[in-house]
Amino acid sequence: MAWYGRNSVKWLLTITVIPTLLQAVDDSYIISEELRFQVKSKKKATVTYTRRVWVQDQASKSYGEVQILENEFHRIKRISGKILTKENRTIKRLRKRDIRTIKASPGYALYSGNEYSLFNLTSARLPYILEYSYTVDLSSLFYWPNWYPESRLPVQNSRYILDIPSGMDFNLFSIGKIPEPEVNADSTIFTWELTDIPAKRDEWSMAPGDEERYALLFTPKQFVLGGQRGSFDSWAAFGGWYHRLAKEQYSLPGEVTGFTPIPNKGSDRALVQYIYDQIQRETRYVAVELGINSWQPHKAGNVWEKRYGDCKDLSTLFIAMLDKVGIPAYPAIILTHPNGLVYRQFPSNLFNHLITFIPLQEDTLWVDCTTDFTTIDDPPYTIEGCNALVIKDAKGILITTPTSTALDNTMIFRADAVLSTLGDIKLTGSVTADGNYAQYFRSVYRELDEKERRKTFLRWLQDTSPSVDLQQLSFTGFEDNHQSPSIQFDLISKMYATTSRNRLFLTPSFYFRSVFDSEDPTQRETAVGHRYPLYQSEKITYHLPPELVVEAIPDSVTLIHRFGTYQYGLLVEDTRITFSRDFRLNQKRISLDDYPDYYTFRESIEKTDKKRIVFLK
Repeated sequence: MAWYGRNSVKWLLTITVIPTLLQAVDDSYIISEELRFQVKSKKKATVTYTRRVWVQDQASKSYGEVQILENEFHRIKRISGKILTKENRTIKRLRKRDIRTIKASPGYALYSGNEYSLFNLTSARLPYILEYSYTVDLSSLFYWPNWYPESRLPVQNSRYILDIPSGMDFNLFSIGKIPEPEVNADSTIFTWELTDIPAKRDEWSMAPGDEERYALLFTPKQFVLGGQRGSFDSWAAFGGWYHRLAKEQYSLPGEVTGFTPIPNKGSDRALVQYIYDQIQRETRYVAVELGINSWQPHKAGNVWEKRYGDCKDLSTLFIAMLDKVGIPAYPAIILTHPNGLVYRQFPSNLFNHLITFIPLQEDTLWVDCTTDFTTIDDPPYTIEGCNALVIKDAKGILITTPTSTALDNTMIFRADAVLSTLGDIKLTGSVTADGNYAQYFRSVYRELDEKERRKTFLRWLQDTSPSVDLQQLSFTGFEDNHQSPSIQFDLISKMYATTSRNRLFLTPSFYFRSVFDSEDPTQRETAVGHRYPLYQSEKITYHLPPELVVEAIPDSVTLIHRFGTYQYGLLVEDTRITFSRDFRLNQKRISLDDYPDYYTFRESIEKTDKKRIVFLK
């Protein structure tokens, strides 16, 4: 859904290209940046953004690659830039011919009204000072810019200046300890300032909401967008604005041409799934986004006739079709995981997607109409545990979506293995997935031909077994979202067990092998965020040749914590060894308080997974 929500406003008004080097570069830094937002009226405003960067190395040159959005509501007024020596002597200026304008349409859109002005202001001679500035006129306060003063480089000074007419109210939400603003005598100019800001945190698997140490979020009390008046005074009020935009769009003709007749019998849940399946089969997720249509859905009848639409359009069609069979359903605006947080105490437009809320008598469903790999009982992880604004009874209600459990998202590996004295193993087995794992399997394999499926499966095995001869491979359950996808295989892994004189060393964990590379607890600053709770189970029966005798075998391991469990065991019986490994992650978010235990837990798993059985020949 191409809305100008949190991420795109941030993209427009801070740096528009993130450096390819994610960690901060020691000697490069941002000297200063200033975002000035001048509100001229209830419908018009101007944004001016200025930045100076000390560029010390090649990686930091990417700060000179800038893109500025322009569309019906954003009009570029001025762009300037130059490169200076450390003595502030100008050595290069940005010229008009250096600025390109391109029409761009994201991959899911047939056409978008967006254009971008691009320039790349760099110098072959290092170091230098990069300086640029641009001004954009806004025709709606709906796109009031937020302040994100952190960057991938340290920032020496950052300021946000708000110039607003006397008496005009606005809403403000602060993240982190930001000093009170300096305010002029007329209370019309507010200046927030921070100095010596460290480089933006870049930790392993940061939980949504922990990315920013500092931020200021703004909304106007009232706004007008595309001729429609709205308010951010409350979630109810903002939801009411969307209701007014969409309420006339749910119309369908008496007979929906081309739609398979809906069965007269069956539960409400079965009817919901029946309609959802047809929308998945018959429509495509694409969009035509011009002006207010980046927020307002198209009419349901037109969406069905054209067989495509964005998330708003497909959800509107779904709701209209459910209404035909007497099942109430409502749009729910959401910011998908892991793109950040929607703060309950701050009504705003920090959204990027729209799904469908269906309160059945026996259960409540949250359904995403843009996915091709889900069922109504198995939503994608991107909408789990998020604050969603449900538009019901002409107003908005903020509700947190449910989160799946570990046993909803399972991957099961089962195999029989024949071990040779040379260290080769012949495996016959399967790997089966459910829940979010199943969605991932379908998304990877469904559209591939047989040759590409073989290549992909071999790539999955390369980390643990680089030399594999794949003899047979088959797939079941991949075409039907209601089945558990499973891959059946016959393969030989050459020299999987290593040899040393008269000994053979076998790592029994073949498919799941934990790799953990996170910060030490003394250095970690943020909570850990996972996509979803999960359960992995591996069981392999190794059949041994009589020439091999077990000399040493790893001890069993059991680790139990509230955030997860791990069990590792080996059972020796005559000429076979049965290996079992079970890993369960119970929660998506690991708090900073739990992180030391979690760190020890994951380190222990990685160490255990690498243990080897020692055989004497």
